Amino acid sequence: MFTQNLRRRRDQQGLTQRQICAMLNIEQSTYAQYERGTKQPSIPIIKDMVKIFCCTADELLFGDSEYEIALDDIVSGLKAKTCSPEEAHEAYLDAERKKKERARLYILKRAPTGGAAV
Repeated sequence: MFTQNLRRRRDQQGLTQRQICAMLNIEQSTYAQYERGTKQPSIPIIKDMVKIFCCTADELLFGDSEYEIALDDIVSGLKAKTCSPEEAHEAYLDAERKKKERARLYILKRAPTGGAAV
């Protein structure tokens, strides 16, 4: 999941690997290994990535990939004109509902025994 999030965030920012490497002060081969999942970045590098991508460490490492992928699909559909704005809006609302439901289930699973009202 981290490798997918890393690549998606770099693409969303419109940055090349070379540009990211310059910001992180690392070799491009090292960064490419991060995106391929053959090497893990250090904590200081992750902290710098979080600043570059304007996200939290949780979002970068674990993400909400289903939600982000749904949003990417919606944008792609609009750009390619394979869906109408109305269809895109409905897909967005559906993605939001699913995200809220996953968050609700997550909270319920971690509630102390005895149940917590959500």
